[in-house]
Amino acid sequence: MYTGTEGLRTLIADIMIATASLFIRIGETRAAVELTEQFKSDSTVIRMPGAALQFADNFIPSGYLSEAFDLIREMIDARSEELREVAQLVMMSLFMHRGPGELSGADYEEMVARLERRASIELEEGRADAAGRTLYSLGEKYRGSGDWEKALSFFDAALTHDPTYSNRGYFWRARGSVHYELKDYDAAANDYREAVRCRDATESAFLLSDVLLRAGRYSEALSVPVRSGATDFYALGERINRRVLATIIEVTGLSEQERNPLGAGHIAEIHGAATSEEIVAALRETDALDPRLWFLLGESENEMEDAQRSEIWLVAADLERDNPHLWAIAASMSILFASENMANDVCDSGLKWCDDEFLNLIEEVRQLFPDDASSAISTKVYERADRDHPRPTRTVRMVHEDGTYAAFEFSR
Repeated sequence: MYTGTEGLRTLIADIMIATASLFIRIGETRAAVELTEQFKSDSTVIRMPGAALQFADNFIPSGYLSEAFDLIREMIDARSEELREVAQLVMMSLFMHRGPGELSGADYEEMVARLERRASIELEEGRADAAGRTLYSLGEKYRGSGDWEKALSFFDAALTHDPTYSNRGYFWRARGSVHYELKDYDAAANDYREAVRCRDATESAFLLSDVLLRAGRYSEALSVPVRSGATDFYALGERINRRVLATIIEVTGLSEQERNPLGAGHIAEIHGAATSEEIVAALRETDALDPRLWFLLGESENEMEDAQRSEIWLVAADLERDNPHLWAIAASMSILFASENMANDVCDSGLKWCDDEFLNLIEEVRQLFPDDASSAISTKVYERADRDHPRPTRTVRMVHEDGTYAAFEFSR
């Protein structure tokens, strides 16, 4: 094995790779990376599945993503099923820790190309279930890069070749998000309903309610059950959605609507002289999800209860979720005039969507109120800001040969 000049070079390389393995054991990952980069091309040891997996599992958490990918790039579409499985584990680890989008552009493109060849090989071998997993991985990668049409085509292909995806909520949740981005809200709603049925994607109820709202199907959206007692990241969205939907239906009298958004010129006309009745008529006749109209309604001088006005400001904020000014107004109004539960949820939503910008705007908005009210707003908001809030999670599924899978969640 180690004969001649080539054999001597291979022997030295294998010794250096063994030394790199020792560096890993004592926590010197950088030194291990440097040795591996220098000697991997001549080493036979590093091409062994177990060694490649061991090195990659240590490189990735330390941020050496491209170096980890180098170890398995030729295994992705290898003829050996064992090598392909090692590559799959490493790619899942890459996705789990940082996401494939953190690889260099060239590495990312090569990963995708090799995965496409891998799917072809698995279909040639008659392993449709394995091809389904590979096609699903491709769908996720194109979803991550925003190529929605390609993502959808690979998700559809995955379901065709591996029908067990029909019982996996994460599949329907992922495909639903692609339909959502393509503005096919009916298809997105159908997928999210399937995700709710499967009960393994906690965000599905919120997403279903949200997409039905965007589709103008207000009563149907309100009928989506809220998970009783849920405290995860998406439970807050479920509760807020219910409040927003109830207010939209109560104010406009609509159960559904073909949305027809107003142009900026029409908004300017309404802003100039419209009464609250005319604003509500515009919501009913054009687009009940126009945050500009809800803003005008919140500012209108009609005689409405302060509690109802706080609900209107919440609708405006939730329809333009990245607007910290709207969240600051909605939070202030809910603290002063709504229930404690609503005040807590609105403050938490402002923090969730806008974070520090929300806190900065609270300081401005509360100055518009008398001293006692201003103090109450500040106390409540910073009390909520000091709490530990649920974080969204990255969920990685390891699919086994028998079609079962394990899910691992990591806080972002």
